[in-house]
Amino acid sequence: MKKPDRFIKLYLIAELLLLIAVKAADLTAAPAWTVGAAGFAAILLNAAAAFFYYRRYGRERRAWRAPAAERENLVAYALFVTLAGDFFLTLIGTEAVFVPGIALFCLAEILYAAYLGPCAWSVALQTALTAAGLVVLQRTGNFSVASALGALDLALLTVNMLMAWTSAAKRTSLLFKLGITLFFLCDSFIALRMVTAGTVRDVVAFMVWVFYAPSQVAITLSYVRAAAQKESGGDV
Repeated sequence: MKKPDRFIKLYLIAELLLLIAVKAADLTAAPAWTVGAAGFAAILLNAAAAFFYYRRYGRERRAWRAPAAERENLVAYALFVTLAGDFFLTLIGTEAVFVPGIALFCLAEILYAAYLGPCAWSVALQTALTAAGLVVLQRTGNFSVASALGALDLALLTVNMLMAWTSAAKRTSLLFKLGITLFFLCDSFIALRMVTAGTVRDVVAFMVWVFYAPSQVAITLSYVRAAAQKESGGDV
């Protein structure tokens, strides 16, 4: 879009304010539910923006039946699944719902993998990273259903990031590349948070949402641009 419309401007301002709210709540040791509520609101807003553009530009079914258009829609579907995952992990945020939450994030990464286009090397690397993660969990005594799903999620995300910058680079927007990279950094810092302590852990924990919120905004904007471009029939 050459000139972002008012909706996008308001969306970006709201996302910035919600990120500030999340980090302010962290710094002031606010109740956990306030952090979760502000974080979930940011993810809900991403899904709402994607849905708005999906409905607005996706109604032209003849234009959106093409394989390229269906490929772009996978990003919107992944954002909707991410919202469902964050309902468990961010809004509820208790250990009892970690399994369905992480499983939904794995599904979102599978949708992103389909969007990027799996190939022989990506499937092989995905399998190797997942297996390595499971072995480490087993040998360190940290194996559980939730941790196993976490290993799968991180492996999926790692391969997706690599694909976005390599084999799928020519058909993937810069916004998506940046978004999936920030998403990878977010999950990497979540993993670091589990194996650090003291001040280092505090810094690592603080950075999780600093990466996560912008990652989802960038991915959302990549879909918005693609949807608007399809409607206009040219560059946006």
